[in-house]
Amino acid sequence: MPQARLLAWGQRLLGNPAPNKIPDTSLPLDSWESPERAINFGQRIITFGLATFLAWAAFAPLDEGIPAFGAVAVESGRIAISPLAPGRLASVTVHENQRVKAGEVLVTLENFQPLAVLDMVRQQHFAIASKLGRLEAEQKRDSLLKLPDDLVVHDSEAWAREILNSEVKLLSSRNEAFESEMAILRERIAAGEERLKGTRQQLASRQQQYELLNEQVKGLTKLVEAGHTPRNQLLETQRTLVEIGRLTGELETTVALTANNISELRLQMIQRRVETQRDLESQIVDARRDLAMLVEKLKVARDDFDRTIIKAPIEGQVVSLQGLAAGSSVTTGMHLMDIIPEGDRLLIDVQVPPHLIDRVHSGLASDIRINAFPEEPQLVVAGQVVSISGDQLRQPITGQPYYLARLEVTEEGREKLGSRKLRPGMPVEAIIKTGERSFLAYLTKPLLSRLFSAFKEN
Repeated sequence: MPQARLLAWGQRLLGNPAPNKIPDTSLPLDSWESPERAINFGQRIITFGLATFLAWAAFAPLDEGIPAFGAVAVESGRIAISPLAPGRLASVTVHENQRVKAGEVLVTLENFQPLAVLDMVRQQHFAIASKLGRLEAEQKRDSLLKLPDDLVVHDSEAWAREILNSEVKLLSSRNEAFESEMAILRERIAAGEERLKGTRQQLASRQQQYELLNEQVKGLTKLVEAGHTPRNQLLETQRTLVEIGRLTGELETTVALTANNISELRLQMIQRRVETQRDLESQIVDARRDLAMLVEKLKVARDDFDRTIIKAPIEGQVVSLQGLAAGSSVTTGMHLMDIIPEGDRLLIDVQVPPHLIDRVHSGLASDIRINAFPEEPQLVVAGQVVSISGDQLRQPITGQPYYLARLEVTEEGREKLGSRKLRPGMPVEAIIKTGERSFLAYLTKPLLSRLFSAFKEN
């Protein structure tokens, strides 16, 4: 019976009465077989569903977000390797995808001229430094020539040994010459002091003789006056006294001259030392000035030479290696390869349209969809905005402007990743969550925006 009633309702609703039957319009409205009641029931169901949908669309919150596309990248970015000076390629010691350590040689340029200049400046620098060491040792009266620690390494080179040996010999000869001159002066002073000592002894003896003869003359004078002694004896004694007085005066003059000569010799020694020190000080000042100039030249020459040897600035992996053969010419800033840093933090770089940048700021949550894992191609992990570029950037090929937003996978997202590892270059799609709004707002906002601009008068 229920199946027959349903069949009858369907035929009545379609206006297609059962064959060989005349539609029965005598049924009451509240009868289950009445089509009006079925229509009313359907209308109520549709109205209730529409009202429920409108209520959900008006009040149910939906996440609002900005779609952005990008890729996984290291925090510090790729490090571009380029020559700092033009030249000709000598050798490339790495290959694509090779892992390198910091300081490892990547590319070598021909370095004949920079190496020649560096060697010349190094020799000049070593020569002046050796001369300065010799002058300072001579100033201190030291027989040992001392070099700075950074120059000792050159001792193994023939030209360095030759320069150093010549300076050591010059130091020895100049010290010997100075000491010989001082020794001669000291000997002359010692001889003068000996002569002075002997002359003073003679002078003392003559003075004693003079005093004795003077007493004798006084006694003879009294005897002559008394007539006990001949006058000739008195005169002879007086002549002897005068002669001894003359000799005493000569000895006193000799003592004074000898003492003065000794003083002059001592003064000559002092003056010679002062002159030598003054001359050495002047040469040291000149040598230090020349050495300072050569230090700067050496830095420039070493920098020019170092530019011919391109080394890895950081540990990482070589990518985007250009196919250049030995002998190829390279220019300053020419891109040779990139290095992806090893162990650096991985971030998600996405491009945000400029007209939406005012809604993006650091700290916003995001959903990051990663399509690179075949076992789960639609993996979505939680992320967070770390930074926003301060100005517009442009795509190198299309020139399309964008703002660079950097996202970081949160701890929750890392747990969801599990054993899966992100690698630089993996493409991602991100939704940066900027807030919540209803489904009705999603539908009406574009219409309202269009209406607002449509009623503007040109």
